[in-house]
Amino acid sequence: MLLFPNPYSALDAKGRLAGAVHEAEPLRKSTAHMPMRRHLSAELKVAEGTYVPPDVGNRIDDQGDRFWTFDVTPLKVHVDGRTQHFWHARIKDREVFVVKTEDAVPLAELVKARVAAIEKWKAHYDWEGCPEEVRQPLDTSGWAEQFPLDTQIAEETDRILAEAKKKAEDEAKAKADAKAKAEEEAKAKADDERKRKARPAPPPTVTPAPSSDPSDTKGS
Repeated sequence: MLLFPNPYSALDAKGRLAGAVHEAEPLRKSTAHMPMRRHLSAELKVAEGTYVPPDVGNRIDDQGDRFWTFDVTPLKVHVDGRTQHFWHARIKDREVFVVKTEDAVPLAELVKARVAAIEKWKAHYDWEGCPEEVRQPLDTSGWAEQFPLDTQIAEETDRILAEAKKKAEDEAKAKADAKAKAEEEAKAKADDERKRKARPAPPPTVTPAPSSDPSDTKGS
C-alpha cells in the first residue's frame, strides 16, 4: 500500500509541521533487537547552532531544537494482520493518505489539512479576545523548508479560500437583494392598500321605485 504523509496533521509548540507517523515495525526476535524508530517519509533534524552533545557521565541525552522535514513522495508499506489495524487508524485520522501511484500527490487533501491545521492553531493560541500572555500568532514562513510542496499547497489554499469568500459574498448579496426586493414589494403593497382605504367611497346607486299612479300605466 502506498501512503503519502500529512505533515499538517500536527504542529509543534512553535507552530512547525510535526505530523510524523512512525512506521509499524516488524516483530523483533528478542529484546536485544533495538526498535528501528523509522517514520513515514519524515526525518527529524536539529536546528543549526542548537545541538548540545550528550553528557554520558550524568546520563543526559543530547539536546537541541529538533524539527521535522518531510519527503514529497509516497512510501510503500507492508500491511498484514498485525499492522492492518495500525494503518487503518492512521488513515482514518487523516495522518496519512492512500495514493495509487508513486508520483501521486493528494493535493486536495493536503489543502484541506493545511486549512484545518491553521484554524486549529488559531482556535487555541490566536482566537479573537485571546489574552496577550497566551496569544501566539502562527508563523508559516518556515513550512516550505520542512515540506517542499507547502508553497504550492499554500497558493492553492489561498485560491480556494478566495473562491469560497467570493461565493459567500455573492450569496450574502443575493440574500440581501432578495430581502430588499421583498421589503420593497411589501411596502408598495401596503401603500396601495393605504391609498385604497383613503379613497372616498363612491355614492350609492339609487334605483327609482316603480310608480303606483294608474295614469302612468301604458294604454290608459
